[in-house]
Amino acid sequence: MGQAIFERSTNLFSGNHNLHKIPVHDTGTHINITVAGKPDARADRWDGATGIRAATAQEMADYDAAAADTEATREIDDMKAVKALATETLIEINRIATAAGLSTVPGPVWRQRLIDRYKTL
Repeated sequence: MGQAIFERSTNLFSGNHNLHKIPVHDTGTHINITVAGKPDARADRWDGATGIRAATAQEMADYDAAAADTEATREIDDMKAVKALATETLIEINRIATAAGLSTVPGPVWRQRLIDRYKTL
């Protein structure tokens, strides 16, 4: 037996589960229930009372859609981080090249090099 936290407004398992103690939670927005095992965030829902029920097909479809949105956002954010790193790297390369009296790398050339390298990964 363990303790699991569910969101009151959505009946979704929040991901908090502990076998030995009640996880910290806001009792106004979440509820703690005793469970036999760790709930499946996709397939299990709080029944509105003291237990867990199976999610409906629509609830699982909604969960999958939200998960896809979260993943897409993460990927876009990751790309932003990569773009920022590439930009800062180019700035530093060109600073060093200029200081050494060498030619710099134009942004479009750098971009194409990164794309070509990415395709080989």
